[in-house]
Amino acid sequence: MQDGEKSRTPVRTAKGALPVDDIWHGTSYQDRFGIFCRRLVDEQLYEAICYVTSSGEDAIPKEPVESLDWRHFSAAINARLTYLKDLGLPG
Repeated sequence: MQDGEKSRTPVRTAKGALPVDDIWHGTSYQDRFGIFCRRLVDEQLYEAICYVTSSGEDAIPKEPVESLDWRHFSAAINARLTYLKDLGLPG
């Protein structure tokens, strides 16, 4: 994700036909993406996600959510590879 002032600043929650979960109020786009990614992992729709931000001015990658950093991502991949190897896959 682009790391800029607009993506780090809290945005207004749009009103719609359905109520909005309180967790979204007062959050930025970066916060919302972190929440979304954590939910994907928590609900086991994804095994791991690496969430990184960067900008053109400061090209150093940032990992805004610790549980979605490269360390956790690579550990999950290595664990999955070990699991598959123990099963004899690919065979």
